[in-house]
Amino acid sequence: MTYEEIYTTSSRDTNDTLGSLTSGHLKYVAAKVNDALREICNFMNYSWLKRFSTITLVSETQTYLLSTLTYTIDEDRPCFLYYRGSDNSRHPIDIVDDVEFNQWEDSDNGNPLKARLTNMDGTWKIELNCPPSSSFVGLYSTLTLEYVKKVTELSATTDVPEIPSGHHQILVYWTNMLVSAEQGDDAGFSKWERLSYRGLGRLNSRQQHRTGSSRRIKVATHLSITGVTRSRKDYDS
Repeated sequence: MTYEEIYTTSSRDTNDTLGSLTSGHLKYVAAKVNDALREICNFMNYSWLKRFSTITLVSETQTYLLSTLTYTIDEDRPCFLYYRGSDNSRHPIDIVDDVEFNQWEDSDNGNPLKARLTNMDGTWKIELNCPPSSSFVGLYSTLTLEYVKKVTELSATTDVPEIPSGHHQILVYWTNMLVSAEQGDDAGFSKWERLSYRGLGRLNSRQQHRTGSSRRIKVATHLSITGVTRSRKDYDS
């Protein structure tokens, strides 16, 4: 479905009849399509939005601009930073929040162990907890940053959402849900919410089946009130 087909369908679904698709309502619903698209991408964690970039290390340089990234980084999604050893294994550099970063920050040259994403001056950067030493750079000349790019918003009427075509109808449902919520239509909101989450639940199950998912472990309290150690319950066994 194109952008125009999506917002036109949603306009009709949200009580704007076929004969009276007003320009104001169409414009209002069109803006909600992009809101719905972002929310769906956050919910589904689409693998095809994931990207990676190589950062070339410079000895005694602690901060690296991310303006060279091909895509706009979604700063609300997890990022992974690592370098590879001589055996090609990953050595992660943990990306932490400002509080933890400040505890590790050191101006002396060394081997970086932590990093943070920062936008304090309006430009996104990766800052290492210490400047890499020349010996570290000699061994590990590059870092790899894995990140999730922001989904491309729809603007032209012929634009097609950056999600599989089989998910387009759910984008209509989710848009309807957002419109109904703002209109105070409780019955409509409940209806479209149910259809949205039912559809996404099926798609999420298929995605996990395709990409694989970790075993679900429920961690019980370590001690009961009698002081007896409890074991973890594995519901997949």
